[in-house]
Amino acid sequence: MSKRSKNTKRLKQANKKRRGFYNRNDNKPPPDVPHKIVTRKCLMCNVTFQSSHVGNRICSECKMTPDWKQTHMGL
Repeated sequence: MSKRSKNTKRLKQANKKRRGFYNRNDNKPPPDVPHKIVTRKCLMCNVTFQSSHVGNRICSECKMTPDWKQTHMGL
């Protein structure tokens, strides 16, 4: 058996296992721990704000500024 066919076989097996993890609508399963509202510091202005999830690190006021709306921001 060639190396390529072995990798293909492994991928197919991994995909079969993964299919059971998601529901039929291809949505992510619900998180084990629900989101908590936490007070964080904005990475742009250092003002504390209520963050709804771990990825929310910029306050809503800073998101309205032209600097945030530029496409090259963060690159």
